[in-house]
Amino acid sequence: MDNPSEETPLAEPTPESDLDLGETLDEESDTFHSRKNILRLASWANIISWIIVAIYLILFIARLYFDFQQGFEFSVITALGWLSYFSTLLIGVIWFVVLQGLAEGLYLLLDLFDTQ
Repeated sequence: MDNPSEETPLAEPTPESDLDLGETLDEESDTFHSRKNILRLASWANIISWIIVAIYLILFIARLYFDFQQGFEFSVITALGWLSYFSTLLIGVIWFVVLQGLAEGLYLLLDLFDTQ
């Protein structure tokens, strides 16, 4: 039998290959978000914001139209009614701004995570 005079060492993995594997595992375990789901949520927020502003604008125009059709008399109650109309429109605009801000914030967060 041949006995080697020198003992052959076991092949040890190189540090580069361990580092690459570790980075891949760390990247996967560090992400708690799904890019696809965040994009879908931002897209829905954008679409719903436009639908809401359109609905509130239609309600505002319809209320004005029906009041002018019935006749217009100026009084304190009519002035309060006008404030009610504009508050309806204001609520729609606020919802629009909030949902648009949510969508843009989600897009911004995705951009921040992509650069890391």
